[in-house]
Amino acid sequence: MRHSIEKIIFVLDNIDKGTLYISNKINLNKRQIIRLLLNLKRYDENEYYKKIVIENNLQFKINNIPIKKDGICLISIDEDKRKEKISSTMKNNKKSGGIRKGSGVGKKGRYSGYWCDSSYELVWVIYNIEHDIKFERNNKKFPYQYKNETHHYIPDFICNDVFIEIKGYIDEKMEYKIDNFPHELKILMLNDLKIEMNYVVSKYGKNFIELYDERNFNLKYCKCGNVLCKTNKFGVCKECLNKKELKEKRKKDKNIYCCEKCGVKIRKNKTGFCKKCYERPKKLNISKEELEKLINVYPNTKIAEMLSVSDITIKKKLIGFNLVNRVDWQKLKSEELKKNKIYCECGNEIKKKKSKSCAYCSRRKNLKQFRNK
Repeated sequence: MRHSIEKIIFVLDNIDKGTLYISNKINLNKRQIIRLLLNLKRYDENEYYKKIVIENNLQFKINNIPIKKDGICLISIDEDKRKEKISSTMKNNKKSGGIRKGSGVGKKGRYSGYWCDSSYELVWVIYNIEHDIKFERNNKKFPYQYKNETHHYIPDFICNDVFIEIKGYIDEKMEYKIDNFPHELKILMLNDLKIEMNYVVSKYGKNFIELYDERNFNLKYCKCGNVLCKTNKFGVCKECLNKKELKEKRKKDKNIYCCEKCGVKIRKNKTGFCKKCYERPKKLNISKEELEKLINVYPNTKIAEMLSVSDITIKKKLIGFNLVNRVDWQKLKSEELKKNKIYCECGNEIKKKKSKSCAYCSRRKNLKQFRNK
């Protein structure tokens, strides 16, 4: 989108007033204003903006535009508003403040039970442990006021009743903390840690950061100390878990299926049993004469219960012997013929008026005729 010369000059003249002021005066969104400023910053790549900048001598104004960074507003007024919003939300949140593992830029980790927020702290800890110097990690908070607001300062360590702070640099706020600290405080910079640094580098090398026990504080650990996989749902490693506990937890899990008898892990199937526990249905071994006797007395459902077989197996057996269950046929004659319905000899309903048999029987006859040919 190409903007006019008047809009470009107005935006450059009123950058210090903020994007809200510019958007109210001109029909541009906040995103469009930032995109325009970024295009002007790279005017060498675009011929349209290059002509406007050179003709109107806008190079000095463009050089004053700050460089865009992730998480930081391009205009100073917008950045101040963003910081005010963050501070107001953090003040209302009761859980905010204090020690937070993982915050900051330093290379962090745990070494022999002591948490270190930077590589300088790791050097100091290694030197003191190996030279039998007693120290503790400090967790006490000391309140102080800075710009009419109360804050809390937490030094790093305590050694021989002296609080120790290890820093890479010192700013105005840190100087104010040091001046108003009520107890004895010792600050150690890189120049103060030359002896410790030379000792650690000569013994372990420059990659002494690999000595951390827990380099990544987001990892999950078992009670025994083994690192757990991200997909581990139990919170315990394989060495600590017994087989019985695994089986009980697998049964509770819906995605894992187990045999109903032995409890072995299986794939999802209709039976719910493994290959060893599954019993296949028995084959019906009955003669034609025995089946004829049962047909004259009982219906198919009762015969199936007596022989511990399904109804479909009995129907298939009847078709094989060319038999019909007369008990079922008598019931159909007495009850359902009154509704003006026609039934086949096998007991099924005849839906077509002209045909003398059901669809199942007619197919069987057609198959026989086709095979005879």
